[in-house]
Formats: sequence, C-alpha cells, structure tokens
Amino acid sequence: MKKDTKPFIFLPAHETYTSIYNSYINSAEEISEVSVSFTTFWRIWNAYLPDIKFLTPRSDLCDFCKECRFNAKNWTDEEKDNKIIKWNNHIMWATKEREYYRYFIIH
Repeated sequence: MKKDTKPFIFLPAHETYTSIYNSYINSAEEISEVSVSFTTFWRIWNAYLPDIKFLTPRSDLCDFCKECRFNAKNWTDEEKDNKIIKWNNHIMWATKEREYYRYFIIH
C-alpha cells in the first residue's frame, strides 16, 4: 500500500534556517511580540514544517523545471496535458542548448 505523502515546498538555496529566523525576530520586534530562541525555532520548524525544505546551491534546475518538478502532483487533470507538453518542449530546448555549448567547449 502506497503511503500518502505531501509535496515538498522548496525554499531558495540562498535561504537558511538562520535567515528565516532573523526575519522572524525582526517581525516579532516590529509588532512588540515575544520571540523564541533559535533552538526552539528550529525544533518547532522540524516538528511542524517537515515538508518545507531548502534547495541546495548546486541545484541546476531553472525556475520552470522546479515548478514542474515539485508541483506536478498539485495539477488538475485539465492542467496536466498542457503543462506536460510545455515541460517536454522546455526539456528538449534545454537539451539542445547543452549540446550546443558542449560542442563549442570541445572544439
């Protein structure tokens, strides 16, 4: 039996727990709210937001590929046909572009 899983939400590679925590602290200060320590923030994040992750800096996917790769499960049946055609065309274009640059690097 296949386990139901939620799709992951990937934050940009330049974001970190620390940068998100600093934004949280700044927001809490602006509205004069009490804040929690970084350790508590990190524990809460891991306990309640396990489906929000950070992309690694070495990720070489463009924004369109990321959107398709990570959100395909959320597409309606009507969206699937159109988006899959666009995605396949995009992949073919990217493959041709890579081949073009490989040719000039070698020659």
